[in-house]
Amino acid sequence: MTATAPTVGIAVDATLLEKIIRSGMDGLEMTGIKPCPVGASRLANAPHDLTVIVSLIGNWNGTMAFNISTFAALYLTSLLLGEEQKELNEDTLDGTGEIGNIIAGSLKDYLAKSDFAFHSISTPAVIMGGNYNLYHYKGFTTVSVTFEIEEIPMSRMEDRYFTITVSLMKS
Repeated sequence: MTATAPTVGIAVDATLLEKIIRSGMDGLEMTGIKPCPVGASRLANAPHDLTVIVSLIGNWNGTMAFNISTFAALYLTSLLLGEEQKELNEDTLDGTGEIGNIIAGSLKDYLAKSDFAFHSISTPAVIMGGNYNLYHYKGFTTVSVTFEIEEIPMSRMEDRYFTITVSLMKS
């Protein structure tokens, strides 16, 4: 197993933490945004109303969840598509799913030579509806990283944050 990094008194896996941060930055690169990681936890939560779930399959199996508010998803897909998006529709949901897919693909590449390597990812699924918890069986290693999108105005404080949660178990 890899080393743990104490983060505000909480031990999280250092390898997963670093790779999730890098993958989160890669996932938003096409939008021109560089999100700032602002927190980490071993708990998976989904306070926002959109979540992209991608299954991770290989020597380690589990999920990657990208949880974001509708406002932030519209903001990012506007940048991704090059035109303002005012409401959720097929294009914005597809764009949000694609960002989640890029994050999962980047994570797969970053973890390829680590103890957490997996060889495949699923097609992303977008879940609409928020404030739920994801539960996994015992034996899963979970790291959740909260990022801030500083380009979103402070008046939309809740929308400035999104989370990426990775839960993996050795198969």
